[in-house]
Amino acid sequence: MTAPSSTGSGFGRGRRWLALALALGLAALAGVLLLAVTELVFSLLERLERYPLWVRWGVGAALGGATTAVGWAVWRLLAPAGRPRGRPTAPRPPPSLPELERRLSEEAARGVETTAAEQELAVLRERQGAGRFYVALFGEISHGKSSLIRALAPAVEAEVDVRGGTTRRVVHYHWPLAPVGEVVLADVPGILLAGDAHQPEAVEEALRAHVVVFVCDGDLTADQWRAFQALASYGKPMVLAVNKVDRLRAEDLELILERLRLRVGADTPVVAVCSGGMEEVVRVLPDGREERITRERPADVAALRETLARLLAEQAPRLEARRDESILQLASEKLSQAALAHRAQTAQMLVERYTRRAVLGGMAAMAPGTDLVIQGALAVSLTRGLCQLYGVRVRDVDLDALFTEASRAGGRHMPLMLAVAGNALKAFPGMGTLAGGAAHAVAYGLIFQSLGRALARTLARSGALDRRRALEAFEEELNGDLGSRAMALAALALGRKAAREKDRA
Repeated sequence: MTAPSSTGSGFGRGRRWLALALALGLAALAGVLLLAVTELVFSLLERLERYPLWVRWGVGAALGGATTAVGWAVWRLLAPAGRPRGRPTAPRPPPSLPELERRLSEEAARGVETTAAEQELAVLRERQGAGRFYVALFGEISHGKSSLIRALAPAVEAEVDVRGGTTRRVVHYHWPLAPVGEVVLADVPGILLAGDAHQPEAVEEALRAHVVVFVCDGDLTADQWRAFQALASYGKPMVLAVNKVDRLRAEDLELILERLRLRVGADTPVVAVCSGGMEEVVRVLPDGREERITRERPADVAALRETLARLLAEQAPRLEARRDESILQLASEKLSQAALAHRAQTAQMLVERYTRRAVLGGMAAMAPGTDLVIQGALAVSLTRGLCQLYGVRVRDVDLDALFTEASRAGGRHMPLMLAVAGNALKAFPGMGTLAGGAAHAVAYGLIFQSLGRALARTLARSGALDRRRALEAFEEELNGDLGSRAMALAALALGRKAAREKDRA
């Protein structure tokens, strides 16, 4: 057996004695401060006895105000940094149809691809005049959505709706439901929450429906709960259907249903269903042998059928309004995404166009070491063009301060840019005699291109030209992948220089 180390135990006793000494010292200091404050308070009270009442009240009020201010300042300093302040931002209301049509015409005039948003409006107009109710069954793969539809409407035929731009499909089943009338059950592609969580065609069809039946097979997982909340954020009426309940004991099922009702709230019905299907069982024969057989499992969807019939019959006007709002919101989001993509593409074209001009200008000037801010005309023109593209007023941006700080950052990186440019020029055999001033032009182009990309990125993300964010993005671009960019600029610079040499000859 190994004896305990005397060195370790001595070190531990030393730390305890040190902690005890510190505690006694702090207690003594606190006692001295308390006595000093007490002495000061009693001395102040004794002196105030000589003055009129209004003076005493005034001094007390001043001391109370100062104490409150100090306490508030301490609380602000010690409050958690991530603590939300103020009221949460209300969700943005969906646009009206005239407003969305106006935006469509404006964006189309700017060259934005508006086909996806226009298709959503076409779906809205078609379904508004069809006189049918659409119910989408939404959930993860293998949770029994298709089996549930076959159990609800065993005699109906499927209508496949293949939407452009996707290889997945949405299947529609026309189902007569008394006393509602015709109901279209939409079997959407199953979502993969644990992997690729984004199946836009499934989410979009759910948003186009009047009611969404969210299918699960037990308590909601964290991913399922996020998907449920995402649909609920559109104000989409939903029914939560717990499928395959025949696999659960009665007491377990009641606990799960109660927990789900508490989580989703009173506005969302929670029903237990069994979609049927086939199951494998083991049968024991009279002679003791066992055999596996496959048999059909009985379906039980009465609760879901009654819930859907009641919702569609009692809340038809509300469901129509919510359906219209969610489709308009979906169309608005698609239009916004198309507009962002168009602006990003246009911004990239602007940056590349002005970068070429900067390189060619550098070749013409033949001024080694110059950076983009000295050639301010191009930088200002590019910034104005990007601000106009993203709807930011140029007068709200301090261009002088921005370009001054960008010039400093570009100067710090100029040796690196020259080295990258030199390496890129070496990839062009036979051009060594022409590469004298090309290195500076390529380096200048890299800096100009980096600043242009940083400005475009900042405008796209924040909707404003924030100087700090733009400079941070500029530094990131300068430290990014420069090799391929330098090769393209080197080819441009050498081509320009070769043309000049040919003209001279």
